[in-house]
Amino acid sequence: MSQQFVITISAEDRPGIIRDLSKIILEHQGNWLDSSFSKLAGKFAGILLVSTSNKNATSLKKCLLELSADNFTLRVDNTTIAKTQSLEHAAVSIVGNDRPGIVDEIAGLLAANKVNVVKFESRTENSPMSSGLLFVANLEIELAGSEDFAELQARLESLSAELMVEICAA
Repeated sequence: MSQQFVITISAEDRPGIIRDLSKIILEHQGNWLDSSFSKLAGKFAGILLVSTSNKNATSLKKCLLELSADNFTLRVDNTTIAKTQSLEHAAVSIVGNDRPGIVDEIAGLLAANKVNVVKFESRTENSPMSSGLLFVANLEIELAGSEDFAELQARLESLSAELMVEICAA
């Protein structure tokens, strides 16, 4: 039998953070299954999924939590792989003029339409045509079989006249 943990981490960025995690996981015969990490404004943050045997689970969790003493904010949650219904995945790209509230509007529309966000990455960048900022987002979403891509795209584009949305089945 094995156990799985979802580990979330935030720390001041420095070389070796992933190595610190991977070394502890390996020392406890853990398996690094999935992860996503990023550096934002001098902070390093991420989330990862790890499995290990029941025999090593308690000591792995204890050693990971000891990293919190090293200026890490770290959380270790037990988890199980949930059986999921078959949903259609789609990739969504959104580009538009940046403004306060744009993420809330997008998230609200998706939630109201029962669209689950699997992955959300966003950034701002200088607009090549003006002195303003562009909002750029890339999402992976899950749709129930009844949702229509074109209809969802039109709803998202209706949030703003300058918002460009592209949805592709994954």
